[in-house]
Parts: sequence; C-alpha cells; structure tokens
Amino acid sequence: MAYTLLINSLLLSAGVTLGAMTLGIIVALGLAGFSRAVRKRGLALSALSFLMPPFLVVGCWIGLLGNAGPTVLLFPSGIYS
Repeated sequence: MAYTLLINSLLLSAGVTLGAMTLGIIVALGLAGFSRAVRKRGLALSALSFLMPPFLVVGCWIGLLGNAGPTVLLFPSGIYS
C-alpha cells in the first residue's frame, strides 16, 4: 500500500511540475512580445505571489474549491475530503 501512495505522489508531482512549466513558458513567451515596461509589470505580478502569506493563499483555495465555492458545479462529489 505504501508503494501505491508513493507512485501516486510521484505521478501527481510530475504532472503538476509539467503543467507549471508549460504555463510558465507560455506566459514568458507571451510577455516577450511586449515592451520593457509591460515585461517589468508582468515580472512584478509574478513575484507578488511569493509575497502573499500562506494562510491567505490556503484560504483563497478553500474558498474557491470548498463546498460553497464556485467550482461545486464542476466537482459535485467534492474536491477535497
């Protein structure tokens, strides 16, 4: 059973990493076509996510994916236990 959990965790982390890298490359290529001022603002906005306190980030995710959030129609059985 422990090996199944390990394999599932590794597959999930690989998928999330691949998705984040893909999204990051798309955003970087999109910003490359803009002027220097717009690129600086894009960099500042991306760095802003690291400055947010973790409890605020978790609260936002729970509000989004929770039982009363807007994604209830997409995931009727619940996204978390």
